[in-house]
Amino acid sequence: MKFMKLALLGTAALAAVSVTARADDLADLKAQIEALKADVANLQAAPAVPAGYSLLSVGEAQSIVVPTLESNTFEYGAKANNIGVLPTADMPASTNIQWSGFVRAALVYTNSERDDTTDGSVTTVTSGSALIEDVDHLYLKARGEIKVVGTTDTAVGEVGALVKVRANFGGDDGTSEADASIPEAWGWWKMTPELTLGGGYTGSLATINHGADNMTAMYSGGLAAGPYGFGDKTQFRLSYASGPLSAALAVTESADVSSEDEIGFEGELKFSGDNFSAEVAGGVEDNAWVVGVGATMSMDMFALQASAQMGHDDTHDWLGNHVGNWSTAEIDYWNVSALLTASLSDSLSAELGASYQKGDGAAVADYDHTTYGIAAGLYYTPVSQLTIGVEAAYNNTEEEAFDTVANFGSTETSTTTVDLVTVFRF
Repeated sequence: MKFMKLALLGTAALAAVSVTARADDLADLKAQIEALKADVANLQAAPAVPAGYSLLSVGEAQSIVVPTLESNTFEYGAKANNIGVLPTADMPASTNIQWSGFVRAALVYTNSERDDTTDGSVTTVTSGSALIEDVDHLYLKARGEIKVVGTTDTAVGEVGALVKVRANFGGDDGTSEADASIPEAWGWWKMTPELTLGGGYTGSLATINHGADNMTAMYSGGLAAGPYGFGDKTQFRLSYASGPLSAALAVTESADVSSEDEIGFEGELKFSGDNFSAEVAGGVEDNAWVVGVGATMSMDMFALQASAQMGHDDTHDWLGNHVGNWSTAEIDYWNVSALLTASLSDSLSAELGASYQKGDGAAVADYDHTTYGIAAGLYYTPVSQLTIGVEAAYNNTEEEAFDTVANFGSTETSTTTVDLVTVFRF
């Protein structure tokens, strides 16, 4: 009997201790709940996004693809820093703002040679104070550039704008130019999923973006002969894209601003497949015109590009050997180029390109020129933010004026460039 009393007293004591422990745990849980309620109230009192919007995201994203513009994924990379804002149910638009940039620097060596022949004699010619017969240079160059792109989905379609700011430093003349410039400024309105209206300042539609035009060649000079179109232009564009097919037409500024008609016209037609792409493009302005074709074939780790172009240029500069003066020739020309790129590993890539151009026309005398070149690059990219490369190029141009007038003859210039380049991205 005594044993039963002791057992009952022990059970009662254990129950009392358990109730006390549970009461303490409940008090702690209530305190945690009150603290959580306070945190939620603070978050509600200070919203994280602008009024009218439901979500703001900041992070890395694929770079915005601007309709009809060729993107430079080597210098900028394929991704950019992105701010995305999503609207609430009663708001009409969502917005993305991206920014990215790079700094590149290089140690560059160049050798330039020139031979001028008049009546069988070789003469030394100067241009300004620089001797251009046989000159070696070793110098540093650098560039910093920032790109900002913004898009907004409006009630009438996507509207976007792109602006780049650039500054160059150093060079082979011993000076440092740090003045900022805007190499590209472009805006667009995607009226329908297929049709886009664009305007601003960007590259020529007449450029064939295959072969020589796609060489990285940042400081090696690239290929002197290539289908380079009419250069960067102020322009309006209307473009159409559906599946792998796209087309664009542009009204551009003319190089001949002294003419009454200071506009030109350019266009392109493109096919972009998984392993094959092709392009036909051309343009006309004042008394100049150009038309060309190009194609790229991808094969596992390799890609082969080729292009061909023909045109007429009435403002072609050539260097006759009479006292080193520049003259203007009106020429007809054609050129071909090829480029082989290779992804040797996840971090190592290489490219090899060649080009050839032939032209003839009339200046003070009948004029003929031939330009050819070869260039190569090897690039190491251990992480997406860093690339180190070695580049080299050789270009040669032969010019000849057929005339009995004194001081006319032939000119041959050749340039060899080798550089070590670094690219730092963010």
